[in-house]
Amino acid sequence: MDSDEYPASYFESIGDLCDQILNITKKWEVVWYRGLPSSDFKLIPSIFRGKRVHEHFNSIEFRRRARLIDGALSSQFDFMCLMQHHGLPTRLLDWTESLSVALYFSSCGPYQKGYSPTIWLLGPFQLGKLNGISDVICTSTDDDIIKHCDIAFNDFSNLENNSYKKYPVPVLPDFMSRRLAAQEGVFTIHGTDKRPVEDTVPKSMRRYLRKLVAKNGCEGALRKQIRLVMPNGNSMFPDIDGIGKYLADHGAE
Repeated sequence: MDSDEYPASYFESIGDLCDQILNITKKWEVVWYRGLPSSDFKLIPSIFRGKRVHEHFNSIEFRRRARLIDGALSSQFDFMCLMQHHGLPTRLLDWTESLSVALYFSSCGPYQKGYSPTIWLLGPFQLGKLNGISDVICTSTDDDIIKHCDIAFNDFSNLENNSYKKYPVPVLPDFMSRRLAAQEGVFTIHGTDKRPVEDTVPKSMRRYLRKLVAKNGCEGALRKQIRLVMPNGNSMFPDIDGIGKYLADHGAE
């Protein structure tokens, strides 16, 4: 596997971005997107960023306390999605099936120095094949995913057990919230390799994980273009949080 700087392509307008995406993905079966406001940000779940988090304790305690509030949740993956939804660190990484949603997350909030809108493209079928998963992209009820989510709910002493996947697994979740549906959300879930997705993917697979970054000098004009076409915060977050995000976006320069 490779730890060197991940190669990127550069775009200078939304039209240029769309043209490149169409060219890159013309033979792909499915495309997932992730939008980031900086090219320096890694494809790594929140639980592996910064200080160590007691994943096992958080997962068990959250499930124990949340079941009373939402008794409809049954699988460990459902609980992990709910944790992600409410801002707790998990090994889930958010992706979307919508480019407009990815553009929103690459440009929401006030302008900051170092801003470089970045769109990642993922071919989830190819990522699934790395793990030898029969269904390639799993749903939240697949046995592979149920076993994979055991990582968070079991003792870490057996983390290298062969039943756990090494590479991130692509998952199609049930839309258990309006927010997940509005964002056309999908996930990758990290396995035993805690490095960023781009550091776990072999060079032979890099054509299915592509990084597109705004060109230097184009960031300001591009941000204005993105804000013309991106959804507003209230539509991305159809709840009370979304109202605040809408007002913050509306007044941002």
